[in-house]
Amino acid sequence: MAVKLTRRGLLALSIAVTFLVLSITTADILMLGISLTLASMLLADVLYTYLTAIRARCTYIDRGEVYRTWVWEEKELTVKLMCSKFLGITRSPSWSRVLGVTVLEDHVSANLKVAFKFYGRYRLWLEILRGGYLGLCRAVERVESGPEFIVYPEALYWILRALAILGLRGGLTVETSGTYTLTPADTGEYIGSREYSPRSNLRRIDWRPTAKFGRLYVKEFSLGGGLSEALLVDPRCIGRYTCDRLASAVLSVAVARYGNNGSLAVCRADRRDCRVLSGGRDLLLYALDLVLKLGVVSYDQLYEFVKPTATATLRKLLRDLDRGAETVGWGALAGADTLYVVSTLLHDTRTVLDTVDSARRRGTRCVVLTASKPWLDARSFSDAYAIYRGFSNVVSALRSSGVEVVVVDRLRQ
Repeated sequence: MAVKLTRRGLLALSIAVTFLVLSITTADILMLGISLTLASMLLADVLYTYLTAIRARCTYIDRGEVYRTWVWEEKELTVKLMCSKFLGITRSPSWSRVLGVTVLEDHVSANLKVAFKFYGRYRLWLEILRGGYLGLCRAVERVESGPEFIVYPEALYWILRALAILGLRGGLTVETSGTYTLTPADTGEYIGSREYSPRSNLRRIDWRPTAKFGRLYVKEFSLGGGLSEALLVDPRCIGRYTCDRLASAVLSVAVARYGNNGSLAVCRADRRDCRVLSGGRDLLLYALDLVLKLGVVSYDQLYEFVKPTATATLRKLLRDLDRGAETVGWGALAGADTLYVVSTLLHDTRTVLDTVDSARRRGTRCVVLTASKPWLDARSFSDAYAIYRGFSNVVSALRSSGVEVVVVDRLRQ
């Protein structure tokens, strides 16, 4: 709560001070009386305005209302206030805009438009301007605890689409098996050998380097055929915007590729490990597992849209996904005909550039999906500028080398 003088109040204060100075220098009683009268009026109006605002605070009529919306949506709503001596709304949150105000006999009605940059929970507050009795001052009151907004991330939309494809929306279930036998593509072009790992296929043992180095080595092949694809994912992000964009990009690729039964190599840049997935269904489960571990969407949030039995089935499917998954070497990325990269391009960019460059030299088509404005997650203006410059330079370098760079913006419906 704050009390500020109006222009009329500032004029009265300046006149009172001027008359007070003149009365002191000239010993004029009349000027002193005028000065004291104006000062008394100012003080009385300030006290009246402050006490009135304290005793009868502005309140929301529908203070417990909760709105649910998606992060890409713009919503218009009407907020009703009980507020005496209302003059106007001076401030509101950055994600809201006041379209108009109607003052009625028993309440004040304000029309607002809200649009959010990030997912999460938001609470509306308004700064209200209230008038005084003489018009010499005004009270500025911040009205808290307004309607609450639950903003869902775009990644949740893609998760629900993925669950619908898998038959898990509305409590429907699908059959689960104890393990998945992922069919490796070992009929493609031979691209080298790597050291054996616990989940490697023993049929791929390369005896020549095994005999030479005294350790077990396995052969690496491209994914075979003219339609082989590989996916490089870097799940690291710097805030709610980039995490949501990253998760949405991974899930949208998985949803778009569903139905393709060809094998796919999927690698994580942060761990530098790769595995072979047998088809679109396994890629969809892999993307769901990655996004849920990223923390953009929680299992508790899923309960609003799917039954607990469906969520339990999803957990079972994700646990089974790791069983029997075959690991492959990093060279599988360069051996594919098409390489998809999902990254914010803010972490370990050298790995992305080197991988793409190596793949391009082999004639691989490279497509990079990244967030359109990663600097929105910056904590300061200087950080935002540094992120903008670095991101722009990396995107420019990729495009100049012939890479297709797709900046993923918010979904519009």
